[in-house]
Amino acid sequence: MKAGRPYRIWAAPLALGLISGIGLTAALLGEGWLDIVSWTALAVPVICCAWYSFSDRVN
Repeated sequence: MKAGRPYRIWAAPLALGLISGIGLTAALLGEGWLDIVSWTALAVPVICCAWYSFSDRVN
């Protein structure tokens, strides 16, 4: 790992955390179109985890 590049490590977890926070906030605050926002935002981390779990990446 190269020194000075922590954004490469933390960018994806921070983005997924921010998206999850938006989804949870939308679910708590409203109904109607906010339900769609919350379901979509909360599905993104699940889809990312499933995609990485089933991909054929070899490190």
